[in-house]
Amino acid sequence: MRDVGPVVSHNTRRGVWVPAFAGTTAECEQAARFKPAIRSSDERWRHPPSHAPSDIAPLIRAARRVLCAIGEIAQQVSGFQDANEESVGSICEIGSTIGLLSQISAAVSAAVEEQGAATQEISRNVQHAANGTQRVSRNIDDVQRGASETGCASSQVLTAARSLSAESGRLKREVSRFLGSLQPA
Repeated sequence: MRDVGPVVSHNTRRGVWVPAFAGTTAECEQAARFKPAIRSSDERWRHPPSHAPSDIAPLIRAARRVLCAIGEIAQQVSGFQDANEESVGSICEIGSTIGLLSQISAAVSAAVEEQGAATQEISRNVQHAANGTQRVSRNIDDVQRGASETGCASSQVLTAARSLSAESGRLKREVSRFLGSLQPA
């Protein structure tokens, strides 16, 4: 059989005193049955002398089993603390990721808002352009009407000018005849 070593030790990582022996339950029971010899006067409290009354031996074995159980519990607590630290780290990472997602969401929201404002501006500009196109169309209709009226008026002026030219030619002949009739007399 092997020696179980010191009963307690200092766990510097956690800063607490825990039982040093941490084995399987079978090892703990085996250690509880083990009776090492006294090594020095300082170790008497850990390993009672072999001439101890027989009614103390079951108590010592029970104490050793308790110490083994405490060691197992300490290991489990240490495992829980490690898991807790990992959980805290994971939660911090999740918090960082959520913060990053929040920033991205805010940026997307701002971009959507800017896009909405740009779309409204484009819509106003398209409406303004449509109004301008309607005015240009009305002006073109007015110009066409004016051109048509001008064409009619030109036609009338041309007819009047031909008529005036014909009348002018007739008047010239009449004046020449009248003047021709005044000269022989």
